[in-house]
Amino acid sequence: MHPPRSHRSMFAISQSLLAISAFFLLTGAKGQDPGGASSPVAPSNGVYRGATLAAPSFTGSPAAGRINGLLDPVREFTLTLTEGTNMAAAPSPDATRIALALQGALYVVPISGGEARRISTWSMEVTHAVWSPDGSRIAFQNYDTEGNYHIWTIAPDGSNATRVTTGPFDDREPSWSADGSRLIFSSDRSGDMQYKIWSIGIADGQYQQLTTGAGAESHPALSPDGTKLLLVENGGVVLVDLVTGARTSRGAGSAPAWTPDGSGVISQGGGSWSVNGVPVNAASEDLFPFPARFLPDGRFLYTGDGKIRLRTTTGESVSDVPFSAQIALRRPVFTPKAQHRLDDLDWRTVKGISAPILSPNGEKVAFVALNDIWVLSINGDGQPVRLTDTRDYKASPGWSPDGSFVYFSTDRDSGGVLAVDKVELSSRKRSRLVLLTGISMAYPSLSPSGRQLAYWTGGGRVEVYDLAARTSTVIVNPSLGTGVSRPSWSSDERLLAVCDAERVNNRFREGYNKLRIIDINNKTAVFHAVGPTPASISERNEAGPVWSPDGRKMAFIMDSLLYVMPVNLDGSPSGPAAQLTTYAADMPSWGPDSNTLLFMASGHLRTLNLSSRATHDIALDMQYKQATPAGITIIHAGGLWDGVTATLQYNKDIIIDKNRIIAIEPHGTRSADTANKYIDASGLTVMPGLWDSHVHPLDVFNNQAYGLAWAEMLAWGVTSTLSMGGDLYQSVEVREALDAGVLVGPRAFIAPPLYDGSRVFYPSARAVRNEQVAELEMSRMKPFDVDLLKAYVRAPIPVMEIVARTAHELGLPSFSHFLSPGIQTGLLGTSHLSATERLGYSWSISTRYQDVRELRTHGLFNMVATTGSSQNDPVVRGGGLVTMGTDFPLAPAGSGLHTIMREEATTLGAFEVLKTVTINGALNARVGNELGSIEPGKLADLIAIRGNPLENVANVGNIVYVVKNGLATTPEEIRARFTTTRALTQRAKALDAFAKACRKEPEWCHPPAMAGH
Repeated sequence: MHPPRSHRSMFAISQSLLAISAFFLLTGAKGQDPGGASSPVAPSNGVYRGATLAAPSFTGSPAAGRINGLLDPVREFTLTLTEGTNMAAAPSPDATRIALALQGALYVVPISGGEARRISTWSMEVTHAVWSPDGSRIAFQNYDTEGNYHIWTIAPDGSNATRVTTGPFDDREPSWSADGSRLIFSSDRSGDMQYKIWSIGIADGQYQQLTTGAGAESHPALSPDGTKLLLVENGGVVLVDLVTGARTSRGAGSAPAWTPDGSGVISQGGGSWSVNGVPVNAASEDLFPFPARFLPDGRFLYTGDGKIRLRTTTGESVSDVPFSAQIALRRPVFTPKAQHRLDDLDWRTVKGISAPILSPNGEKVAFVALNDIWVLSINGDGQPVRLTDTRDYKASPGWSPDGSFVYFSTDRDSGGVLAVDKVELSSRKRSRLVLLTGISMAYPSLSPSGRQLAYWTGGGRVEVYDLAARTSTVIVNPSLGTGVSRPSWSSDERLLAVCDAERVNNRFREGYNKLRIIDINNKTAVFHAVGPTPASISERNEAGPVWSPDGRKMAFIMDSLLYVMPVNLDGSPSGPAAQLTTYAADMPSWGPDSNTLLFMASGHLRTLNLSSRATHDIALDMQYKQATPAGITIIHAGGLWDGVTATLQYNKDIIIDKNRIIAIEPHGTRSADTANKYIDASGLTVMPGLWDSHVHPLDVFNNQAYGLAWAEMLAWGVTSTLSMGGDLYQSVEVREALDAGVLVGPRAFIAPPLYDGSRVFYPSARAVRNEQVAELEMSRMKPFDVDLLKAYVRAPIPVMEIVARTAHELGLPSFSHFLSPGIQTGLLGTSHLSATERLGYSWSISTRYQDVRELRTHGLFNMVATTGSSQNDPVVRGGGLVTMGTDFPLAPAGSGLHTIMREEATTLGAFEVLKTVTINGALNARVGNELGSIEPGKLADLIAIRGNPLENVANVGNIVYVVKNGLATTPEEIRARFTTTRALTQRAKALDAFAKACRKEPEWCHPPAMAGH
């Protein structure tokens, strides 16, 4: 999901603080979309004007037992692939057959070409296949159900599939020794954060580490005599003498292999193959990242340009091996769920209870709900006391040591960062506790004495602020640069406990969420595992750890369950963690007796007594209503683009009753006097409100100006956002605040955390290591009426299937980063064309080749595009459903969507681009019967702009009115809180602080290095 916080602290501030200036840049831009508008094309799936669209028909329905377990309604069919993207191929030793790894499946193809026969099951994720020297086995790299890569072998007929390597490690890129007795592979099993080369004996299963020292090594190839090793490191080919240990550089390149006699090296680089550094072919091919494989006749086989190819080492002869490979699919047929949340205008129960924390005397709970701070008595009548009543963003409440005040993070008058305010319980007086100009104070935590405040910045640094001296001190940086949990103090105030991810190796970004104990005075930190590998604290936002007041226990969430682990006074574990619940739990908080825990249990505030295991549900009665106008609103539209047709209508009146469009009539059909509100847009064009279909705005650290980010989206005409992953309780809280109008911004269609594997990267990624944890996660989110589910980078196939199945049962869209195995597991689509992959490369990096085009257009697999107009065009033209999203905060709030629209219009044309941010966005979110177009019966989300958007999409930036849920406003009114003299002065100070910090530490000010959520 998000870029590393270590490279985002100041970068994010600059995006936030300059967001308003982007408005003037974009609205002043001109330009013409080439190509004009095309005829309207209905999406190939989804719901369109309330009717289910027909999917294309295919021949060959596969057996139900051979593909995923989605229940009806489903559509079963097969597709035929004749090209491949980043497919791997290897010839049999007798040069009669080819092992082909294509879109995660393993096939065998005649070397003369023809029909490919699949030999792997759908639940395998196969790549890097290579034939054994005797032809009896095919070795390959497979992502196991446990969430790790291992080396497997299989017979050429598909029998006797066997896992060769085991353990909580990633083993990749297999190759055989010349005698077939050993498999050579790259691995992180050395446990020292290095990626080195290993071998395993086929007969005895004994591992041997072949290389040592620092370095990220890959793609090993053992010489025929077994004395030398080729590998890739730092973008170059290295030759290692296994006898002497000497290393020799063979120059820049990748995917090395030995010539058959072991005298030469063939490798690729710059689009060409080279033998001993001499190019074999012109640098014009799109070579796939796998070694060349030699045939007995001296030719070599490889993959590139979507083809299986044979070439001589002289380059004089080249030919393609044609193939056709069938892929069996069972895809969900969507049944619309009743959108009760959108329809319901009555009082609703508040479900978004964020960051609850017990008071020092254990009698009250402070929490965030509806964008305000509340306090609730543990044994009261369920009626909480509201401590704040303002629209500034608020998060992470905490108690003073004596319980006299509650403090929290806020963006009020802070210049675009998070400051810390407090409210006295006795007087309800609110005042500022700390503001650090240009630096956010997320997850603030007062020390037991109340003299120090620990927090972490938007960039993830853990800092401590001395309230008396009014100075801040940097303590440590996060391990991965992506943020840690809320700091928890030791009783003697010498130490802090956080959850941080300890990276596993130096080649891939993920790590295990561990307990990290920070020594404040020494500015050092030590990691402690919370259980045997691959144990991981569930996430770094809503899962702890929290240190007990007596210093002897640590509470946290692991495998989605509540655990308590005994610890020494230095925070190190003194025994194994004990499981306290059999149901999903979140956000633990200690009582003063170190024997009582408060936590959330699927929406319920609950306490647990450690001694007796007795639980107590805390009564809470909170309700809210959607913000809607009263009566009738009439909008006189000079021009109307309805989001469906390719032309404008003219001189129309749009009649809105509260929040729903009831009629579209010729102007003047009914008198303006009949309206409670009348908007004269006779000189404007009215069109549907925009959709940003890929955002991550639901964590306090995602952007340094939280409230401003939401407001900017709405001011730029974005009336609906689709989250691709965020903390569950905070996401629900923000959605309800936006619906209630107590936070200014668009609709938020929310997702729970990213469902990842045991290794994670982002703080809000949930560690889901097996099916049991996945089922707990599904039970955890169901009470909250979420809008989307997303399986993330390292989610194993069984977890992806559970996510897909649950989403299908609930009528929700579901997404992944992967075309494959996402499409095979039953997920709805991808949140990018291509993004971070567990492979290290992508099977869907472009739409250049037939396999990706076929699966995306005929495979009923949606795509949210964040950029890349030339890549999106084939999918759109082929009838696939494409929507647009910014992957916020990787792009500026609101204005970033307009930038992408203008880029896409250069190839798609205005009409198709406009659909991707209106009706397609609603269809993709499965609310096309409620939103996305201007039609009677739909909800009133629309914008009024100057100019014709069908002539030039840049006109969409000329926004005069924004209507969300029937409530009409202007960009100036939306931005009012952020454009006062005081707010602009604070912002100027923050920009100055940002500039000074960049001069002092330039490395903190460049764009993120590993962007791509």
